[in-house]
Amino acid sequence: MPSSAFSVSAAQFCAGANATVTYNAVPVTGATYTWNFNGGTVVSGSGMGPYTINWNTAGTKTITLTVSANGCTSTVTSVPVTIYQVPTSTFTLSSASVCDGSPVNITYAGNASPAATYTWTASNNGSIGNNPLRLIYPAPGTYNIGLTVTENGCSSTTTTVPATVKPMPTSPFTVSNTQFCAGANATVTYTGTPITGATYAWNFNGGTVVSGSGAGPYQIAWSTPGTKTLTLTVTAAGCTSTVSTQTITIYQVPTSTFTLSSASVCDGSPVSITYGGNASPNATYAWTASNNGSIGNNPLRLIYPAPGTYNIGLTVTENGCSSTTTTVAATVKPMPTSNFSVSAAQFCAGANGTVTYNGTQITGATYAWNFNGGTVVSGSGAGPYQIAWNTPGTKTLTLTVSAAGCTSSVSTQTITIYQVPTSTFTLSSASVCDGSPVNITYGGNASPNATYNWTVNNGGSIGNNPLHLVYPAPGTYSIGLTVTENGCSSTATTVAATVHPIPVSGFSVSNTQFCAGANATISYNGTPINGANYSWNFNGGTVVSGSGLGPYSVNWNTPVLKILP
Repeated sequence: MPSSAFSVSAAQFCAGANATVTYNAVPVTGATYTWNFNGGTVVSGSGMGPYTINWNTAGTKTITLTVSANGCTSTVTSVPVTIYQVPTSTFTLSSASVCDGSPVNITYAGNASPAATYTWTASNNGSIGNNPLRLIYPAPGTYNIGLTVTENGCSSTTTTVPATVKPMPTSPFTVSNTQFCAGANATVTYTGTPITGATYAWNFNGGTVVSGSGAGPYQIAWSTPGTKTLTLTVTAAGCTSTVSTQTITIYQVPTSTFTLSSASVCDGSPVSITYGGNASPNATYAWTASNNGSIGNNPLRLIYPAPGTYNIGLTVTENGCSSTTTTVAATVKPMPTSNFSVSAAQFCAGANGTVTYNGTQITGATYAWNFNGGTVVSGSGAGPYQIAWNTPGTKTLTLTVSAAGCTSSVSTQTITIYQVPTSTFTLSSASVCDGSPVNITYGGNASPNATYNWTVNNGGSIGNNPLHLVYPAPGTYSIGLTVTENGCSSTATTVAATVHPIPVSGFSVSNTQFCAGANATISYNGTPINGANYSWNFNGGTVVSGSGLGPYSVNWNTPVLKILP
């Protein structure tokens, strides 16, 4: 019976490595050898062998052999061998070119297990770190990263991958100062190491580039106040620096604008000043005023020594920033005066008073006189005036003078206007009988304290208690009156009064006894008066003849005692 014994040069192999399979029995002539290498590739050998075999796939491989000779077949001999895969050393980089300070992360891409042995190498003193797996480089440069993997005694072919670490640009810079006035230039200077081809990403926070480009230096101006943060980032070969910052303060340039309450005021009226700029109360305000004018506070105003034109100037300084000077002209006009005088303090109604302006006359001035009801007899403008008042009373005269928009204070003068007394009077009768009083009633406007000058002609006089004409004889009397009060005299009034003589009524009868039917002669014994009326009563007698003052012829037809009045 043939034998199928054989042996293998080792129990374990790396995939692709050669294994030697050797037949160990006594060869039999003419025998047939049936080998099964379980997928292995016969590198060399035939018949009973020996054989050189390799396997390209990992796993447990069972080799079998059956030997047949002379019609006899051996038992099957089986020998197991273990084929391990050959680990690969492939790996990838997060980037083949990185910036200094950025890691080159390494990802193993082979087939080995974590338990394999990984032999990493890095040129130029670079090293490999774990957690995570990455290239650690001491400086910018090119690093060749190598890897050999060993597992189950099988080693990979070493893989080498280059990695470039580029220098990282820096972004330091300086500013010529930390505080500036708006509109002033600041010098910004890059202080890092320039790199050819680098780009400079400046942010001047709203500043205007006056000059400069690239790495600079720059002249920068800011028109708006505030805190400005300047930044710079430098990029070179795809590497970007960290951001550098500088903070500066831009102060607004104060303005010196101001307004006046009026550009033209009257002497004695303040020129109030209102600051209209942007400075704070803590700024320094440098005020000037020409012609010895000065600026006062509480409130802010121009203080002027005399009328004239004043140039008011202002320069404001705050936070070291000064404004331009603003100059505004203010005209202080002379204030007209309104003093005047009156020729007397007292006048009779209707009399003329002279009103005289005593101030300095100004060309173009207007004079606002108030004569308190007086009538202008003559005069205009500044005067002098002749004024008459027709009504009595206390009169307050006023004057206000205006010139070039300036109005004086009101000047006043008080005078007294006395009424002119009237001398009108009435008589109880303009014609009276001798012996009857002619009572006089004063009808004028004078007071009892006035002076009454009575006159009467023909030796007549004026009596009092009551006021009456005292006449010496019948006749015509002219009664006159002039009244004087407060120095004012009336126009004389003259009234005529006639004093008639008292007529007498004596008469005589031719006899004291008559026969009924006989005529009696009655004669008037008084003095005839022209126009006199004679009222006779003949007690029933019949007038035979006669009229007026008579004589009369009268008879009575009935006897009786006749009493003639």
